[in-house]
Amino acid sequence: MILVVGGGSVGLLLAASWGVRTPVALLTRTRAQARCINRSGIALCGLARRTVRVRAAATVDRSVPALLRAANAVVVCVKTYDTEAALRPFRVILPAKCPVLTVQNGLHPERAAVRALGRPVVRGIVTAGAVRLSPNRVRWTGRGVVPGEFRGTLQALFATSGAEIPVRAADDFDRRVWGKFAINCVINAVGTLADVPNGEVWSRPQLRRLGMRVLRELSEVFPEMRRYSDVGARMLREVCTRTATNINSTLQDIWRGAPLTEVAEFNGAVVAAARRRHLEAPVNEALAALVASRAAAAVRLKRA
Repeated sequence: MILVVGGGSVGLLLAASWGVRTPVALLTRTRAQARCINRSGIALCGLARRTVRVRAAATVDRSVPALLRAANAVVVCVKTYDTEAALRPFRVILPAKCPVLTVQNGLHPERAAVRALGRPVVRGIVTAGAVRLSPNRVRWTGRGVVPGEFRGTLQALFATSGAEIPVRAADDFDRRVWGKFAINCVINAVGTLADVPNGEVWSRPQLRRLGMRVLRELSEVFPEMRRYSDVGARMLREVCTRTATNINSTLQDIWRGAPLTEVAEFNGAVVAAARRRHLEAPVNEALAALVASRAAAAVRLKRA
């Protein structure tokens, strides 16, 4: 059984993809979402349309220890800033032989998972796109895979699932991580502040120029990224074109009034690294501050 932790857009999408051919359970933050999924299943629309039945439980439910002990693999899909709070209760329950895969955003989300669990975890990323429409409805907006450096039990588990969003070992995983991080730094900040879908981040000249300034700062702060020549303008254009109608996850968070966003793990991480290296990243710093301000304003508006 695959245990997916997190009932956001990625968690719902992966559970709906994998749950067609293999047993899947989903841990959600709230009991209300778990009840909705247990009652009606996960309704997938977009690139595929079906309802997938999976077992769901809230992370505070009494059934969670039994699910953890029964899991063949745990896949962490919560927001990066929620990692330690979500996983720390599992530390003394999860069997030592059960592999843990994190598919979260940011440069090193696995570090928070390791701190919470006190054990090694496996890193992966998700290249598919999704938008959560309701507690049990998710729109699949872009095809993709879950690449990572997988070996042994974890790879064998997913190799047999026949999923539409397959888990695959990637020899170029480091390049993929840098690529996704760089694109997230552009699209999640610029697209959110402009309130536009991904395609317009490239098609609008002013936004494209701002995105290129973000990428230039990344290259200055992270010289190790320069060894991947395709991580830059060409990749930004390709991703914006391929996912033109997608709404980035940070903008989705702000629309629903979430108090925190992952821009701290993107542009904020660039600023933190620049300071450690006695450099400056003024464009990324400004974008991170503006997104945080917009998120705070959205929370105030929701409470009004």
